[in-house]
Amino acid sequence: PPLSLKVVTVQSELSAAIVLDTSGYLMAQRKIQVLPKIPGTILQLHIDECTRVKKGDMLVQLDGKEFVADLAAAKASWAQAKARLDELMAGARPEEIRQAESMLSETKARASFAQQEFDRAKQLLGTISQQEYDRAKFNLQEANATVEHQEHALKLLKEGARAEQIAGAQADLARAQASVDRAQVWSDSTRIASPINGTVLEKHAELGVLF
Repeated sequence: PPLSLKVVTVQSELSAAIVLDTSGYLMAQRKIQVLPKIPGTILQLHIDECTRVKKGDMLVQLDGKEFVADLAAAKASWAQAKARLDELMAGARPEEIRQAESMLSETKARASFAQQEFDRAKQLLGTISQQEYDRAKFNLQEANATVEHQEHALKLLKEGARAEQIAGAQADLARAQASVDRAQVWSDSTRIASPINGTVLEKHAELGVLF
C-alpha cells in the first residue's frame, strides 16, 4: 500500500517564517510481483511487509527434497557416462588384456575336457543312457561357445574402441549433462531471491503453506 506522508514544516532564515502544510502518499516507482516457478511448501520465509531487500537476497525457500534427489541421480548418471567415455578413449589396459588372455586359456582347457568327455560318450553309446550322451554333447557345445565369446572379447580389447562406440558414449555424456542442467534448474527454483533492490510492500505467503 502507499506510504502516508506526514506534515513538513519549512523554516526560512528570513525574519518571517514560512510554514508549508501538506499531506499525500509516497508511491513506488516500480512494483514487481515475485512468484515461484514451481509450487512448493514454504520452509523458510525471510521477509515481512516493509522489509528492505537487495538484489539476490533470499526471500523464500521452498521444500525441494525431491529436486535435490533428482539432481543427485542426474549427477551419478553423468559420472557413469563420463567414466565409460574415458574408458573407451583410453583403451584397454595391459592388465585387462592379460586377464582376458587368461580367461581364454581357461575356457579352452574346459572345452578340451568337454571334447574328451563327448568322445568317450560316443564310444560308450549303447552302454550309457541317451541322457548322459546328450549331456556330454551339450557341455561340449556350451564350452565351444564360451571359447568363441572369449576370443571375440579379447580381439575387441586389442583393437580398442571403434569410432561409433566413442561417438555413442559422447552422446550419452551429452544427454547426461543435459539432465544435470535441467535438474539443477528445478533445484535452484526452490530458492526464491529478490530480483531488485527495494522494499516489500505486500506479503502473500506464510511458513508451511503451499506457495
